[in-house]
Amino acid sequence: MPVRPLPIRIIRRLGRHPMVVLSVASFSVRVGRDAFKVRAGKLTWTEFRARAGGHVFGIGLGVAGAAVGAAAGSVVPVVGTILGGFAGSLVGEAAGSKLGASVVEVVEGKLRTPKAGRNPDLETPKRHL
Repeated sequence: MPVRPLPIRIIRRLGRHPMVVLSVASFSVRVGRDAFKVRAGKLTWTEFRARAGGHVFGIGLGVAGAAVGAAAGSVVPVVGTILGGFAGSLVGEAAGSKLGASVVEVVEGKLRTPKAGRNPDLETPKRHL
């Protein structure tokens, strides 16, 4: 089943939303900082992938937590909404960072360990010149 691209009007609307812009900027800064650490030899590529997964999940759950917190805090107008959104964002981002790193480590572990009785030489087609 082919994946259809997002319509241009949706992308333009998302590009003007401040939460999306800040999330993309935050993700870029975090991954860029980690990329410099990899280049300097302070992080391995495995650690980099785990941290990048943590950043993706952290930002995603941070946005979701902010929305839930703001909705829950809206019982008290203005101040409750702001504080609820802030608290939800902190909790969501902390949980997402841990979850994302764990997911990446589990997926990489499953990709590295061959299944019993599986011969990788038989699964890849060999080309003869």
